[in-house]
Amino acid sequence: MTEPYYRRPAHVAFVELDGGVDGTPLVYLAPLPDGPASVLERTAATIWSEAVADGPDDVADRVARRAGVDPAGIRDTVSAFVAELVERDLLEPVRPAPARPPG
Repeated sequence: MTEPYYRRPAHVAFVELDGGVDGTPLVYLAPLPDGPASVLERTAATIWSEAVADGPDDVADRVARRAGVDPAGIRDTVSAFVAELVERDLLEPVRPAPARPPG
């Protein structure tokens, strides 16, 4: 089965910063109108950002590429965190993945 792609649910506001206090990724997520807000730092922020990014590879492959590590070593951890984000309604899986334009 092909991995779904993910998107930010329409009711979730976000602010994504490339560098927090120490230059690491930081994402603020807030389900509207009642919250609660969540703050994702470092690897968690990278996983959320790559999950909502449009790309031909799966999330673990994109995270591994950014981190400079082997995807096989992080695939289970990334999948578990993506599942947690879906359960918390901070990510929404979409099937099937949209068609990619040629090129």
